[in-house]
Amino acid sequence: MPNGDRQLSTNQLVRALISFLLMSIVGGGLLAATALPVVATSGTVTNAVTRIFDEAPTELDFTRPSEKSVILAADGSTLAHFYAENRIIVPADQISQFLKDAAVAIEDQRFYQHNGIDPKGIAGAAFSNLTTTGGLAGGSTITQQYVKNAMIEEGRILNDDRMVARATERTITRKLNEARYAIAVENKMSKEDILTGYLNLAQFGPSQWGVESASRYFFGVPASKVTLEQAAMLAGITQAPGRWDPVNNPEEAKKRRDTVLAKMHSLGMITEEQMTAAIAVPIADMLNVHPAQNGCEEAGISAYFCEYVVKEVLNSPLLGDTREKRIQALYRGGLTIKTTLEPKHQQAAYEAVTRSVPVGDASNTKMALSAVEPGTGKILAMTQNTNYGAVSKENPAATQVNLNVGTDMGGGQGFQSGSTFKVFTLVEWLKQGKSEYDTVNGSQASFPARMWNISCAPGFADTFRPTDLAGKPGGRMSVITATAQSMNRAFSHMATQLDLCDIVQTATDMGVRRGSYPTADEIAEFKTAGMDISEGKLTHLKPNPSMVLGTNEITPLSMAVSMATLAAEGEYCAPISFTEVIDANGKVIAAQEPKCKRVLDKNIALRTTKVLTQVIRPGATGANARLAGGRPVAGKTGTTNNAWHAWFTGYTPELATAIWMGHQEGNIPMLNLTVNGRYYRTVYGVTLAAPTFKQFMDTVLAGQPFTQFARPTGVSLREDEDLDDDEAEDTITSDENSTSPAENEASSVRVPSVRGMTLNEATAHLVRAGFNYQVHTEKSYMPKGQVISQNPQRGQMLPPGTTIHIVISDGR
Repeated sequence: MPNGDRQLSTNQLVRALISFLLMSIVGGGLLAATALPVVATSGTVTNAVTRIFDEAPTELDFTRPSEKSVILAADGSTLAHFYAENRIIVPADQISQFLKDAAVAIEDQRFYQHNGIDPKGIAGAAFSNLTTTGGLAGGSTITQQYVKNAMIEEGRILNDDRMVARATERTITRKLNEARYAIAVENKMSKEDILTGYLNLAQFGPSQWGVESASRYFFGVPASKVTLEQAAMLAGITQAPGRWDPVNNPEEAKKRRDTVLAKMHSLGMITEEQMTAAIAVPIADMLNVHPAQNGCEEAGISAYFCEYVVKEVLNSPLLGDTREKRIQALYRGGLTIKTTLEPKHQQAAYEAVTRSVPVGDASNTKMALSAVEPGTGKILAMTQNTNYGAVSKENPAATQVNLNVGTDMGGGQGFQSGSTFKVFTLVEWLKQGKSEYDTVNGSQASFPARMWNISCAPGFADTFRPTDLAGKPGGRMSVITATAQSMNRAFSHMATQLDLCDIVQTATDMGVRRGSYPTADEIAEFKTAGMDISEGKLTHLKPNPSMVLGTNEITPLSMAVSMATLAAEGEYCAPISFTEVIDANGKVIAAQEPKCKRVLDKNIALRTTKVLTQVIRPGATGANARLAGGRPVAGKTGTTNNAWHAWFTGYTPELATAIWMGHQEGNIPMLNLTVNGRYYRTVYGVTLAAPTFKQFMDTVLAGQPFTQFARPTGVSLREDEDLDDDEAEDTITSDENSTSPAENEASSVRVPSVRGMTLNEATAHLVRAGFNYQVHTEKSYMPKGQVISQNPQRGQMLPPGTTIHIVISDGR
C-alpha cells in the first residue's frame, strides 16, 4: 500500500460500509428527498430510494415531554416538585437568543437551510467514520435529534422499553425512520418551533432536561437571562452530559464551551471581542449551582403533609384508573396540585409544637398536630416535632413516619386516645334521649360483665375497674361536671346504660379512625367475641369496656376531623388535602369538592358543644386551653394509663385541632420526665398539649372576629329561659345537687355562690366557708373587679380546702 494510505481494520471496514450505505441511501437519496415537498406535488416521485419517504407521516402526535409536577400550598406558594426528568417547558420567547445560536452553531450549522436532512452533514460524518477509530459520527440534524428524543421520551412516558430501544438502536432502519419523521416535522412545524422543542427536550446536564431547568440548576437564572458564555456551555453539554458536566469536569467543560464559542464566531453569530471576553470567564465564576429537589423533602416543615397529599393523589381515580397511570402523571405530567395547606396555620402549628417539645428533645417525646376546617374537611395544618427524612449520622432522629395519620397514608399504628374518647360516649348519651343534666354515679369502682351491653361483640364484656385521680370528688354528679372534671368512673357508669357498639358507630360516623386495619389476630379475637367479620360489618374500633376511656389507637387527624364534625353542628366532612389538579396545558383534570354528610342531629351536636365548653373553664381539666379574650372554644383533654399518651382536642366554629404527645415507639410512661428543660412528675393532656392548642389557636385566629357557638334549642325549660352562660351553669349545678345524696355527707361543704360580688367580698365569703381560691381575670362589660363566674359552681358538696376558681372582670 502506498505511503500515506491508511490500512483499514475490520471494524473500520464495517464503519466504512455503514457510512457508504448512509451516504448512498441517506446522503445521496435524501439529497433528492429534501425536495420532496415540491416533487411530490407534481406526482413525479420515481426514485426507488426516495419512495421510502413517500409515506412520511403527515399527522405527528409526539407526546408532550415529561415535565415536573408541582405541589402548591393554598396561597399558591410552592411546597415540592416531583419529576422523573427535571424539565420545565418554556416558549421560544423565554429562551435567550444566545442559547438558540449556540445550539445551532455546535449541533447543526445549516439548520435554517435544510429541510430536516443535511446531506453535507451526513457526508462529513461518513468521512469521519472512514478516517477515525472512535464511535460512529451521527450527522443528525437538530430536527432529527428532536425526533429521536421525542420518540425516546414517548417510550419513557408510556413505560415502553421496546419503544425506547427502537428509538436508540444503531441500525439503518432506525436512521431511515428518523429521517422520514424529520421531513414530516419540517413540513408541519416552523424552524422556531422545532428549535424550541429541541431545547426543551434534550438533556443539558447529568440530571437536567431542557434549557430552563439546566439554566436554573447551573446558574440560578431562567433560560431567558443566560449570558453568552453560559449559553455556549449549555449548548456544548448536550453531546455528552456526563463528560461535559462543568461541576465535576470543569476543565473539559471549558474546552467544550470554548469550542462552541469559536464555532459561533466562525459563523458570524458573535464578534471576536465577544468571543474573547467569554473565553476569559472561568467556569467557576459562571456557576451558581441550585440543586433541584425532587420530592417532599423540599417542603420542609410541611413534608409530612406533602407525603399525605401524594398518597391521596395516587389513591384517587381522578388522575387515572390505575395506580401506575397516576404515578406517571405525577412524575411526568407537569401537573399543578393545589392543596388545602395554609402556610400561616402551618408555621404557627410548627412553632407551637416545637416550642412545647423541641425537635430532638432529650426526653425523646414526640408531638403531632392536625388542624381541619369545619364544614369542608380541608386540612389546614399538619406537623410534628421531627425532621423529615431517613435516619443518618447527621440526623439520627429523622423519620418519614407521619405521626398524624395511619399506616395507609404513611403513618403509624395510631395512639391510645385516653379521655378524649369520652366525647363519643357523651354524644351517644344525648342521642339516646338522655340529658346532660342527668346525675351519674362517680363512685362505683367495679362494673361486672353483666352490666355491659355490647350487641355486636358480646364476648368482649368483662369486669372493668376504672380509677380516678386521687383528690377528685366522687359521689353523684351531673354529666356536665363529669365531663368538665373528666371522671372515669362516672363515664363508665354512663356507658353501662348504652350499647358500646353504638358508641363505636357514633365515633366512626364522626370521623374517628384507627391507625391501622385490625390484624389477623385481632380479627380472630373479634370473631371469638361474636362479631360478624364479613365485609362491611367488621369495626376497626374494639368495643370493650376500657374503650370508653380511650384504649383504641386513634390517629390525631381523625380526632381533629371528629371535632370538626361537632364544630360543623353535626356535619361530617371527609378530610381532603388537595382541591384541584391542573395539567400542563392549564386544564383542570381533577377537582375535589368537600364530601360532607349529616351524621348527628344538629341539636345533639350543639348540646355536646355546650358541655365541652365547660371543660375549658377555670378549675376544669382543660383550663390551660382557654383562648385569648375569652374566645368561645370547646374541647377535651386526654391522658392514658401511666401517662403513655397525652392529648388535647378542641375547636371553635372556625377551626378544629387535635394534639397528641407521647413516644413514637409505643406505650412508654411520661413520668418523672424533663421536657424542654423543665421537670414534670406526670405529663397530662392539660400539661403541654392544652397550652400548645392555645398558642396555635390564638395565633391563627388573632384578628378574626369572635364567633359564638349556636345555642341548642328545645332541650329543657331551663334552656328555654335563654340564660347566659353563668346563669345556666348555676342552674345546672343547683339542679344536680337537688338530687344528690352527697350533700348529706358530713365531710363535705356546700360551695357558696360568689357571682356578682367584688373580689374582696368573694374571697372572704369562700374563706369563711372553708375553701381556698384562685383568681383569674378576663375582658367583660361588667364593672372592674366584679366576679363574673366561678368553678366549681354553687351548691356542690366538696371537701373543705378545695380550690374555687373565680373569674373577675377587668372592666374592659
